[in-house]
Amino acid sequence: MTIPTTLHPPIGAGTRNVPAPALCAAGLAETVATCAVFSDLSTGGTPPRRIRLLPAGAVQPNDGRAGWTVKDAAAVVAASLATAPHGLLAIDYDHAADLAAPKGGTAPAAGWITGLQVTAYGIEADVEWTEAGARAIASKEYRFISPSFLHTEDRQVTRIIGAGLTNRPALSHLPALAHQGHHMDPILKALLEALGLPQNADQATAVAAVTGLKATAASTTALCSAAGVDAGATADQVVTAVTALKATAGQVKAIASAAGLAETATPAEIAAAVTTLKANASAATLLETQVATLSGRLQALEGDKLSAEVDDAIKAGKFVPAQRAELLALASANKPIFDKLVASAVPVVKPGEQLSGNPSPDGGLTAEQKAVCAAMGLSEDAYKKSLGVPSGKEG
Repeated sequence: MTIPTTLHPPIGAGTRNVPAPALCAAGLAETVATCAVFSDLSTGGTPPRRIRLLPAGAVQPNDGRAGWTVKDAAAVVAASLATAPHGLLAIDYDHAADLAAPKGGTAPAAGWITGLQVTAYGIEADVEWTEAGARAIASKEYRFISPSFLHTEDRQVTRIIGAGLTNRPALSHLPALAHQGHHMDPILKALLEALGLPQNADQATAVAAVTGLKATAASTTALCSAAGVDAGATADQVVTAVTALKATAGQVKAIASAAGLAETATPAEIAAAVTTLKANASAATLLETQVATLSGRLQALEGDKLSAEVDDAIKAGKFVPAQRAELLALASANKPIFDKLVASAVPVVKPGEQLSGNPSPDGGLTAEQKAVCAAMGLSEDAYKKSLGVPSGKEG
């Protein structure tokens, strides 16, 4: 049943109209405010199942002090239900939850707000009364309802946190209620400012924000450790360290690729591959040295063999000693031609005899020398030149 007011017509028999101005009390620094609404809850012995908690728009006390404003009733309802434990808001006696409970007292429930609705007349609540609460209203031990709500510094109502049965809505009661109201903890206020949270945020919201910051700090510490910088490093220092690590990672990938490994190879795999490459390189160097040595020996043996063949041809009388250098050069440059020349040459002197390399007194070649030229296909001038004798063409 909706409570009767001059703005809200009565519903059901046995109700009567009574004025319903809101007499509210809260200090300027308070975030919790309580309002005593002049609404008679005793309706023929049956407590109302729906009550009006706040009027729409202005919530104005009649003692001349500044009031509050319900700017967005739907938002107030949503915020109230979102933070209500199990979706329930308690109605106590004389605001015991706001005044007595913080001092160690009790705050038994007279009823429970199970739902909130926005109507043309304000914010209304569906209520389930306890047996004691129903008796207190039916017996007229309590006649009025007073909501408790949170507001911002500019006195905008943000959410309803409960209500209380009261018998003292008069102004004489309001100053004491305001004095004993919940002032915001200065530490909580400073914490909310530091966290960038609105002043109407509750302690749970602040704790959640701090918990999030702690998690972020832990992640940052882990990141600093991974980057190899101090936990107190600035963001720029961390970025610099991570950039350097990224560059190093790129170098490691390049090394892995050069070592014939995948870019995802681990440092241990890369180190093993590099060690193997070093060992192979050392072996290759040793092999090159050995090959060079053997090559030198082979060349020496080949030179000795060619020298022996040239000397044998000279001993056979096919060539004269003066031709030895030319024969060695020919044998080294073109062994097949040398072999063919030796095979086709006829002895120009008897084997074992010494052929004079000196020309005749008139500067011409001896008969033996001419025979050698014929055998080798050389001109006389070329042969003379090999003997160091000027040709006839030279003056």
